[in-house]
Parts: sequence; structure tokens; C-alpha cells
Amino acid sequence: MLPNDLQKIMFLDIETVPHTSNYNDVLPELIHIWENKFSLIQKRMPEKYNVDTTAEEAFHSSAGIYAEFGKIVCISVGFIHHQDNVMSFRTKSFAGDDETKLLADFTALILKFCTSKEHTLCGH
Repeated sequence: MLPNDLQKIMFLDIETVPHTSNYNDVLPELIHIWENKFSLIQKRMPEKYNVDTTAEEAFHSSAGIYAEFGKIVCISVGFIHHQDNVMSFRTKSFAGDDETKLLADFTALILKFCTSKEHTLCGH
């Protein structure tokens, strides 16, 4: 259920990437886990990952969406702002290689924005 006031919605999108850009830099114990996971994914999604797709290729294209293999590199938010009979859409992005800092900065924004239970997050 949407709030009556559109200014109380925070729209968000989060971008992730694999923990490392070089497959050879992945810890050996994680490589083993990724290969097992990829085997299951490949069986579930043969249209995306055919029998010729390697675990390394899939890691570069898909590992970022799995928490144990990915990290957040960007969180973008948007707000509908209404002032003096003018409606606008304001945006803010947190980006960088330090996932902990990104999450801390985003949390601070949520605490500032969400001042009541009427506020809503909207993402996909």
C-alpha cells in the first residue's frame, strides 16, 4: 500500500559486483563453493549458462548478485520533492569500494529520511 504523500517514498537501487575482478584472486575455499553453486545455477538456467560456460565466466557475469561472492559498490536513492507548487525528483548516490562505509552512509540517510512509520522504501 502506497502512502498518501509521495514525498514519503524513498526509491532505491543497489549495484553489486563480484568481490574481486580476477577469478584467480578468489580464496580457494570460495572457488570450491562457487563451482558447486554454479553447477546448480547452470542446471536451473541452461538458457543462460550452456554446457560450454565455465565457472570463471559465470563468476564475472553473475557472482555479484550472490551475497557470499559479491559486494555493494553503489546505492542510489531518489525522492519526490514538492515545494512552492513545484515538484522535482532529487537523487543521491553512495559509490565506492568500501562496502561498510556505503552501508553506514546509506543507513544514516534512512535514519534522517524515515522519521515516521509512514515512510516507505521502494526498490526491486
